[in-house]
Formats: sequence, structure tokens, C-alpha cells
Amino acid sequence: MTRNIPKEVLALFQALQLSSAQTAQLRGLNDLEWKSLLSFCEMSYLTMPLLQAQNDGIPSWVVEHLERNATDNARRFDRVKATYLEVAKALENSDVQYVVMKGFAKCPEYVSDPRLRLQTDIDLYCPGDVIRQAHSALSAIGYRPNQRVDYYSHADHLPTLFRDEVWTWRGNAFDPEMPLPVELHFCLWNVKTTHFSVPDLDGFWGRRVMRSLDDLTFPTFCEVDGLGYYALHTLRNLLSGERVTRDAYELAVFLHRHAQDTSFWTTWREHHNDTLRSIQAITFCLAKAWFCCNTSPEAAVEMNNLSPAIQKWFRNFVYSPLEGMFHPNKDRVWLHMSLLNSSKEKRSILRRALLPARLPPVKTPDVDFDEYGLARKDWPIHPHIKYLFYFVSRSVYHVRVLPSTLWHGFRWWASQRQLGGQFWIFLAASFFLTWAFPFISSYSISS
Repeated sequence: MTRNIPKEVLALFQALQLSSAQTAQLRGLNDLEWKSLLSFCEMSYLTMPLLQAQNDGIPSWVVEHLERNATDNARRFDRVKATYLEVAKALENSDVQYVVMKGFAKCPEYVSDPRLRLQTDIDLYCPGDVIRQAHSALSAIGYRPNQRVDYYSHADHLPTLFRDEVWTWRGNAFDPEMPLPVELHFCLWNVKTTHFSVPDLDGFWGRRVMRSLDDLTFPTFCEVDGLGYYALHTLRNLLSGERVTRDAYELAVFLHRHAQDTSFWTTWREHHNDTLRSIQAITFCLAKAWFCCNTSPEAAVEMNNLSPAIQKWFRNFVYSPLEGMFHPNKDRVWLHMSLLNSSKEKRSILRRALLPARLPPVKTPDVDFDEYGLARKDWPIHPHIKYLFYFVSRSVYHVRVLPSTLWHGFRWWASQRQLGGQFWIFLAASFFLTWAFPFISSYSISS
């Protein structure tokens, strides 16, 4: 199940096990493998957890590299605080209510110190029409929407807001001078993009609290709702194919620390209904499988009560999200299917995964930047030729992963004996169309 995960990444995950950390494999890495691992850690936001792992026997140059990152990140937190205070003042002057999501709001329950967590933006939630007031307030102090990203698949927040600042990428992911954008979220769970609703979220806003950290005072979710939102955020990223390494690790840290906190879990059960607890339990399973954390009896009950389809997915594909960072796959679609009740919605999700019906327009910034947000240097300069490269690369990607996706789906559905005639007809049609007409039937190009 981990054959597509590099040796050095497996060694890292062994070292980050919360119940039984083992660093022997880390100590056995050579310099080339260490360089690969450090790059992976930056990409997956696991540099700081690696720094905190036992480092006996680790090469001195690696330790020095990690300590430089930590020093830069500590300085970067000063930038985070200054940015937040500026934003908070603008919002308060406009009587805008909000809560801080993620970032430093996750300290100290998910990470002990904000200087040990790389924060790349400020996430705020504003309910209803309040978000328009928030957008206007930030626009008044110089924040402008980002035009580099296509937000078609990221519809839970407005286009990211940036200040007009002169800054150049210098290859340092922890650069203290790197500006922090602001994202204004208008929902906690987006039914439009996921095709299913999550109940019991309205109470989150009414239970918000004020917290203090260093010299910051800010509104955020109460502790049980914080866990609820972070679990939903992790699930959302899991279903959309985004990286969930740090999300899963921080959830594991929280679960491990609160494994014996009976009072917390009692309140959790009181505030969150059966469905909401069950949805959270999906990400608990991922955190436990990847990082071997202890869990409370209450969390264990919810994990054990997950549907057979979901439990079967974890037995077959628990490492697929991690493998996908090295060897693309779409195994997540079968987990998504198991969360849907409507046949129509299932067909919609399956069609979107197997036969993507949309590509960004020719002038989309996605053509100019890679998946890490860095400018492409090895592609042609001419925009239409570059777009052709992009179109072909995406087509090859989807065609490449189709056979394994269909085969894994067959095994998963067959194991449950839930094979309907419509499912097989659609599956066969998807396979034929994608292989026979990969550049015609798979895409309708937006202009």
C-alpha cells in the first residue's frame, strides 16, 4: 500500500508517529535522500514537525538547515501578527464581525507555538452579507483580489486579497518578508462543490469565543467547534485532491493530547449531532492511520461506526492521498461516492473525476504557474503554445490515471457487492470515451 511512497518520506512518517516514534530509518538516509526529504517537507508543511523530531544521528547540515528555517519562521510570525493587527483594525473600524480560522488560531492545541507552524495567509470567516463589508474594508486599505488563480474549484472563499507590495521569491518558503494574503470565507462547508451537506454548523457562529495568544486577542471558534471545522477542512482537501499531510498531523496531535479529556468529548457530543460527528471521524481515521495517535473512547466509537463502504476505503486506500504526491491517483473519488446518497450526485462526482468537463481559458494564470505557485521556466513563452503544453499535460494526466482509477473502483465496489447496472454502463462508457477521444470528449474548453 506504500510502494509509491519514497523511502525517505516513509522514514519521516515513522519518526512522526505519536505513540511509537522510530527514527532509525531517518538516521540511515544518505545526503541525496535528505535533500529530497527536505524538499518534501517544505511542499507538505512538515518542516517544523521534522525539526521537533528526535534528531540524534541526523547529519549536522540537515539540523543547521532546519534551524535556519525555524529562525526565519519565528521572524515571520512577527509579520503574521502585524498583518493580522492591520486587518483586524480595518474590520473593527467598519463594525465587521468575523472569526479567525486556522493559522495561529490552532495554537496551542494543534501545535505548541505559532513560531513552529508556517502560516502563509490569514483566513477569516464572515457570515452572510458581512463578507461584503469585510471585502470593502480591506479594499479601502489597499488589498486587491489575486488574479493568478482560477477559483472554480475553490468556492468557499472570495478571491484571495493581496496588498500591493514589492517582493520577489528567493527560494525560501520561510522568508520573513513574504507578504501574507487574506482569504475571506463565506461558508464552513460548500454543498455546491461537494454535493452533500453537513448539518449542525449554524451553531458554530453563536459559540465563538475570544482568545489571546502572545500580544494578540482575536475571535475564533470554541474548542469543540474548532475541531469540527478543522476536520471538515481536512475532509474537503482530501476529497478535492489537495495535500492533507499537515492537516492530518495536526489533527493527530490534537486527538493524542485529548485522548483522556472526558470533559471535552462530552461537550463535543452535546454540541455536534450524530452526522457531524461521523463526518469528523473520517479524518480521525486518516490521522490515526498515518501518525499512530491515541484516541478517546468517544472518538473511537465514531470511527468504528463509520459505514462499511468508508471502512473498506480506508483498508484499501488509506495511503492513496500520500502516494498521489508522487504517483497520481484518483482513489479519493470512491470515498466521495460513499458519502453521497443520491444516484444523480454520485454520477456527477464520478463524471467530474473521470471525464473533466472544464479547462481554464487560454489566458488563465494556471498556464503560467506550476502546482506550487512558481513560474514555469521550461515551457515556451508564446501564450498559445504554452496553453497547448498545458492542455496536453492535463490530458495526459487524466488518461494516465484512468485505468488504475477504474480498476480500484471495481475492486472497491465489488467487495461490497453493490454493483448496479447504471454504474457499470457509466463506467464502461467513461473508459471508452476517455481512451478513444481523450482530447475531444474529455474537455470543453472555456474561452
